[in-house]
Amino acid sequence: MDLKATSSSKRASVSVVIPCYRCCESLSSAVWSIVNQTVRPAEIILVDDFSDDRGETLAMIESIRSELNELIQIITIRLPQNRGAGEARNAGWNAASRDFVAFLDADDTWHPQKLEIQIGWMLANPNCLITCHESQISHGDGYVNYAAEGIKAQKISLMLMLYRNEISTRTVVVRRKLKLRFPPVARRAEDYQLWLRILLSRTVVMKLCVPLARSYKDDFGVSGLSENLLAMHKGVLRCFEELRRDRLISAGLYYFLVVFELLKYWRRVVVTTIRRAL
Repeated sequence: MDLKATSSSKRASVSVVIPCYRCCESLSSAVWSIVNQTVRPAEIILVDDFSDDRGETLAMIESIRSELNELIQIITIRLPQNRGAGEARNAGWNAASRDFVAFLDADDTWHPQKLEIQIGWMLANPNCLITCHESQISHGDGYVNYAAEGIKAQKISLMLMLYRNEISTRTVVVRRKLKLRFPPVARRAEDYQLWLRILLSRTVVMKLCVPLARSYKDDFGVSGLSENLLAMHKGVLRCFEELRRDRLISAGLYYFLVVFELLKYWRRVVVTTIRRAL
């Protein structure tokens, strides 16, 4: 992909965290979608989660740092062992020096106006600690321009989130002072558990009703961590178990969610089987 940096000189007090694991083929597109923002962040933090691909991911990280060093500050971190995306995000979050922290996965991209719109909204609503927005699955390169004014925002419902994860990590911006972090051991559904813990702490999460991020694959049954449906299912069950252990949800609600998740799991198995057969 032939990408060129925009001439935007606007900056926002944002640290962008990207966990990197075996992502040499997609990382450049993700980073360029940050560099090409109409309002650029102050820094990008690339956290290598001990990639075991013969140094290919590390070489790509170094190439990006060398190429973009004059355009934007690139901070690189390498974990001493593979810990999972949650721990990698935590390492970047803890190293962040700006007022806001935004998350992007190495195989996703942002709309060019993402930070302009989302950070602008949060600056206008200083009591909001965390926002997200809509995302889309796409294989195209074109973007629709949005007017920053008048974009609607809606409050994320805790009850709806217990039944279905409404928040994609690639869409999230938090204020750095938020105390909660991704669970340190979980390797799947770690983002879902964090969002639930935030909501259960009575922190308001607002969702902007505009698609400002892209994924290039379905959310389950295609590739990456989501490919292993059973492991993802167990990750969600563990999430509910830990919430119950910490007395954040009742026993009755826990058992209801377990049954509901089991039904969702078998639905995903059927959908994935049909998709692969076509």
